[in-house]
Amino acid sequence: MTIRQTLTLRHFFIFGALLFASLSVTAWIGGQNLTTTAEPPAKPRLLPVAAAVVQRANSYRRKLSYTGTVEADQQAALGFEQPGRLQAVWVDEGDRVRAGQKLAQLDTARLELELQALLATGRRETAVLQQLIAGPLAETIDAQRAVVTELEAGAKQAEQDASRQNKLLKEGVTSEETAEALHTLAQVASARLESARQRLKELLRGSRSEQVQAQAATIEQLDAEAAKLRLEMERGILLAPFPGVITNRFKDPGVVLQAGAPIFNLQSTTILKVKIGVPEKVASKLKVGSTQELFIANEKIPATLAALLPQINRQTQTRVMILNLHNETVLPGATVEWRHSQEHKADGYWLPTTALLPGRRGLWSYFLLEPENETSFRVRRQEVQIFHSEADRALVQVDSIVDGTLFISSGVNRVVPGQLVAAKFDGVVKL
Repeated sequence: MTIRQTLTLRHFFIFGALLFASLSVTAWIGGQNLTTTAEPPAKPRLLPVAAAVVQRANSYRRKLSYTGTVEADQQAALGFEQPGRLQAVWVDEGDRVRAGQKLAQLDTARLELELQALLATGRRETAVLQQLIAGPLAETIDAQRAVVTELEAGAKQAEQDASRQNKLLKEGVTSEETAEALHTLAQVASARLESARQRLKELLRGSRSEQVQAQAATIEQLDAEAAKLRLEMERGILLAPFPGVITNRFKDPGVVLQAGAPIFNLQSTTILKVKIGVPEKVASKLKVGSTQELFIANEKIPATLAALLPQINRQTQTRVMILNLHNETVLPGATVEWRHSQEHKADGYWLPTTALLPGRRGLWSYFLLEPENETSFRVRRQEVQIFHSEADRALVQVDSIVDGTLFISSGVNRVVPGQLVAAKFDGVVKL
């Protein structure tokens, strides 16, 4: 026998011995297992879930909100009525002013000079009127009488000279030219005498009423022109028409202004108002003068309903209500919210939003708990339709639910339909 045959036979006997030993150990272990007592399998541990009972809801309140912008009750662009050079500005942006406070002034030097000249003319014309009313002085009358006496003597002498010259002309002693010259002198003397006599009559009679009235009218016209100048000078000072805050300043001293050019924007701060459009059904239930609540970032702002405009906006189909605010900290331009709730009839159930899952075809679903035994429940998915929702709850409509149904109120992402769970009861959900 060769060496190779000898090694192969030896390997065969070793392998047989090892196989026999392995079978013997396996048989011994199997005998030990048969003699050991069998234990029951352990129960699976159930997942605890938060559970609650639903109840039917007969109605719900829909919360609605309408917004508006705070406005100043009064606001105006202020300027001068007449043109001129801006001489002084006494306020700036952000300054609070009171009604009647001086804000700016025009250069009124020209108006002052015109007024002085007009007043001087008025004083002169007034003196003339007083003279007309008082009549001529006695000295003036006496002087006029003397003039008349002198002219009478001169006229008489001229008449006599003319008459004597005519006689001499007839006798051929004098020339015709000399006689005509003396006759002309006599006529002139007579005319002067008549004028002097008329003047004396006027002095004796005094001033005529027409003269007095005409002079009085002249003085009234001068007074009216002076009053006009004074008014222009007064309007050369810009006054605040109401209390408020200067929100804009457009001009600086030295510029020449056109009539009506704005210099400031003034905004009232005493009364603020808000205009909010609401549906006619809502507006019809409001009373003018009632107290309302507005909100700015959930901060309550008291207000009074001042008016309801008697018309409906064609585009929005709303009616505007005007509210006066009673809060000095609110600034114009702020957005405020007016909240209103309406009760509606309903036939559904309130579920917390934590109990809802997105479903199919735009629906939602929640998990019912159906009793499996005394200690466990089986999860079943039920689709519902939401027809009203709020911050933390939703009003759902479903046909197959009854009062007292148990459902999972939170943690719905931890379970799947058909799973056995343990219910941790939270109570009746009636939100």
